[in-house]
Amino acid sequence: MLVVTAFAPALVDYLLSEPGQKELEKAWAAHGHCSYFEAVILTETNGHFELGSKLAEFKPYDEKL
Repeated sequence: MLVVTAFAPALVDYLLSEPGQKELEKAWAAHGHCSYFEAVILTETNGHFELGSKLAEFKPYDEKL
């Protein structure tokens, strides 16, 4: 797992929120519940205030690699 973020609380909030979990689950299911994937979460902030986060990209990886 690699996590890169400039505002860690926003990423944690997204991953623990019901809407965030549903969004990731929907993308994961759309790709056949792949074992390995990359997810890019986009967070908009204003200074230190989180305005919102969303799944920007979901990329499955071939399990045979």
